[in-house]
Formats: sequence, structure tokens, C-alpha cells
Amino acid sequence: MAIENIGKKTNKVSVGRRSSEDPKWTECKEQVRKRDKGRCQFQFCISLKEAYLLKDGSQKALDPAHVISASVDSTVIYNPKNVVTLQRFIHRRMDNFQNPLTGEDLNSHNEHWYWWWRITQHKSINYDENVDYKELVYDYIYK
Repeated sequence: MAIENIGKKTNKVSVGRRSSEDPKWTECKEQVRKRDKGRCQFQFCISLKEAYLLKDGSQKALDPAHVISASVDSTVIYNPKNVVTLQRFIHRRMDNFQNPLTGEDLNSHNEHWYWWWRITQHKSINYDENVDYKELVYDYIYK
């Protein structure tokens, strides 16, 4: 059962897109590119079985993706721990609260944070509804 309004852009602070002319964003992207070695980080958090299930998008373009969006907390937009390299279709699915493997809508905010936890930690783990994944992600980003 999908949660109403999950992923909808409501009550968010408007923060402009970062551009190549923003030196802080350019520096952050470069740090992330070096750390991630120019590779999509999603591949490091999925099992071989999940890789076969992945409904791959046709785009292979890579994007720097914010874990905690600028509209939620603009203080972490230049924090490299808050930015990971993802293929564009995976980035889009994460932004739209969709399962990054299947593109299906997620059932909860916790599932959304579960995927971010897997991506940032490079872990292939089973979902546990008793774990507060948002707290884990926030602890990682803010420490």
C-alpha cells in the first residue's frame, strides 16, 4: 500500500539548481567523482540476484545525487558525504520514491531511506521494518 503524497514536492523550500559556475558545487562534485571513481555507486549495494532483477534504464549518464535533498536541508548540499554518483535513471527513481531496482513506488519513507543506507554504505542487506534507516543515514551524513 503506497503512502499518500510520498515523493510529492509539497511544503519544500525552493533552492536553485547548482550550476557549473558555483565553485563550491564544482569542488564537491570533483571530490565525489574522485571518491566514487566515476562509477555508479548503486552497483556496490546490490547482490548478483538483484543485478539480474534490475530493470536497467537506457541512459548510462552519471549524476551527482544528493541523499538529503537541498530542499530538505540546504546546509549539506556541498557535503561530499551527502552526494553519491548514480546513473541518471537510478537517481530519478530515488528522487521519485521508487524502488531503484524495479521502478515501482515504495511503500514507505523508511524504504526510501533503506535504499539510501544501502547505497551510501555499499551494503546488500534485507529490509527490516524495525530499523530506522533515516536515522542511520542522517547519523552518517552529519557525523
